[in-house]
Amino acid sequence: MLGIRIGLLIAVLFALVSEAPAQAPLVLNTTLRSFTPVTSSNWVADCCTFTDSIGRDFALICRGNSGLDCYEITNPVAPVFASHINATGSDLKDVKYMSNPPTAFALQQGSETQVVSLANPYNMQVISTISGGAHNGFVYENGATKLYLQGRNGASPYNLRVYDVSNPASPITRDTWQPPSSSQTHDVYAQDGIAYVNCLFGSGEGTYQIDISNPSNINQVGPVIPSGGLSHSCWMYNPPGGSSKYLIECNETAGGHAKIYDVSNVNNPVLASEYYSPTGASISVHNPVVMDKYCFIAWYADYVRILDMSRPSNPVIAGIYDPWPTNAGASVYDGCWGVWPLKAIPGGYRLVATESFSSNRGFYVIDFTPPEAPSIALSTNGFGDVTFSVSGAIPGSVIYNGTSSQTSGLLGDGPVGGIGADALFSLGTTAQPYVATTNFAGNYSFSLPNGAVPIGLSFDVINFSQTPTNGWQPSQCGRITF
Repeated sequence: MLGIRIGLLIAVLFALVSEAPAQAPLVLNTTLRSFTPVTSSNWVADCCTFTDSIGRDFALICRGNSGLDCYEITNPVAPVFASHINATGSDLKDVKYMSNPPTAFALQQGSETQVVSLANPYNMQVISTISGGAHNGFVYENGATKLYLQGRNGASPYNLRVYDVSNPASPITRDTWQPPSSSQTHDVYAQDGIAYVNCLFGSGEGTYQIDISNPSNINQVGPVIPSGGLSHSCWMYNPPGGSSKYLIECNETAGGHAKIYDVSNVNNPVLASEYYSPTGASISVHNPVVMDKYCFIAWYADYVRILDMSRPSNPVIAGIYDPWPTNAGASVYDGCWGVWPLKAIPGGYRLVATESFSSNRGFYVIDFTPPEAPSIALSTNGFGDVTFSVSGAIPGSVIYNGTSSQTSGLLGDGPVGGIGADALFSLGTTAQPYVATTNFAGNYSFSLPNGAVPIGLSFDVINFSQTPTNGWQPSQCGRITF
């Protein structure tokens, strides 16, 4: 199937509120449900969330030298403290969750990982420990085998460590991998037998692809994915269909941002796009987590940014929660340390985000309601045929289609959303399939047979919605090239 480029055209108008003694939060498609102070700690670090076997929702909050807290957030407007474990060393930065059996891995950079039973979240119990400090980790649940992977930046030796935690009360060391050139492993994400390992410092900096399909004999595969800065963390977006994979890599430094790589071919990672926060060079990105088509990013002083990854070549902002939008006095590392989507809820998603070093230390419970948008699907067998569908559009909206030879650029270089100028001639016709109207459900589809579109041309789509108040509004466009 040929490559498809589908874009969502979004214009967002922000109303700026005059600054009063307290800043007005900057919000886009988000609603703050609660903020819980955790002021007894010197700092608050990462977080994760889970739902227990009887449907209760919980958040795990890292408190540095003060240990790990568990809060019930089933009622998002009134979180309830559930239980706590003390730190056994220093710098409890990260926590990861394993679903079966329900277990937390609390990583302390200054000492060890505590393996914590969550069988009763109101009485967390340490059931084992893994010696040696760690900065970040990941739980890879692959059938009956469950692996816990460690990145060890700041905790010599700075290697990747792989443990079998199928029995979390008795972890087994499987293998290690040492990055080259004095670099240090920092964070890790794993999928489909490959661990993507972020390495900081030295000439070996970047994201490494490590084959962990045999956890007792792990090794590097493919080239290093360059970061262009301090390679800090990553997560994967998997588009529908299962054939493509896009790694969101975040580099932690002033001006650090998100890079999106197509890693479908382990031997040929390709940079698809980059996303920068509008505040520019003084702020750094931190940690990403993906749920469905949305990438939830903790962006330090820019707090929570949510990207719609539907078109990895051009991710668009879908949600923001920023309680301090002016960033007055913020350092590179002030603000939101971690974010974790809990679950889908009616109309959107619920997430938790942590406030790290400020006097306002604690965690937020936030609801995200994605903007409504139509979905366009284009496909071909490569013989000039087209199968096209639109769903979720406004009932009665008009679909314009056309063929074009102007294929350069993100969506072409033509005058209408990138659609080629020569396609505009076919847009003047009233015949289907060039012009069509969606049905009462907002759906429309058609197919063209083999040879309908000559080789070298493109099939372009523009979706307009007509409303009594706003007139014709472009909402989405797409292109398929033969």
